[in-house]
Amino acid sequence: MKRSAKLLAIGLLFAAAAFVFAKSEQPPGQPPFGLAVQGDAKGTKLSGALFVEFHHCDNTGECQARVVLRLRKANTNDFDTFYDDTTGIDPANPGVAQQEIIDLMAPQVIDRFFGNNNGNVTDDRTDLQIKLKSVSEFGELGVGQTDLTSDSQVVLTDLVIAVN
Repeated sequence: MKRSAKLLAIGLLFAAAAFVFAKSEQPPGQPPFGLAVQGDAKGTKLSGALFVEFHHCDNTGECQARVVLRLRKANTNDFDTFYDDTTGIDPANPGVAQQEIIDLMAPQVIDRFFGNNNGNVTDDRTDLQIKLKSVSEFGELGVGQTDLTSDSQVVLTDLVIAVN
């Protein structure tokens, strides 16, 4: 009897999680959901996942943001995870938010994969640019108030970027 109760509890947990994610809203429009994607971008390909949590939004719509980015260099086992946070990003304006996140994360990514890996991009690498090549499995979820934050908007997506 205990085993069947545990299985039922696990089943209910999975059902509840599926219900929460099924209720999440897709951003308006068609992919890429207002993001600037350049499918023919040339350069070194990095692929991975981007997690952004927009929280503590003010009355103008600008929010604080936590950004976690995990990238792998194409055709290698070379990967890394990056984190940063910032203020003043408006998630209702995807194109501007995208550029602000690129500007925030680019120094870490360029230094790690193309720089001298000590926290400073070498002078000859500062001219590198990051272009969003593709976005897939874009998901967005609204999260109610927690102990740590006010209401949050969470975005999770798989992406490919090109650095040249």
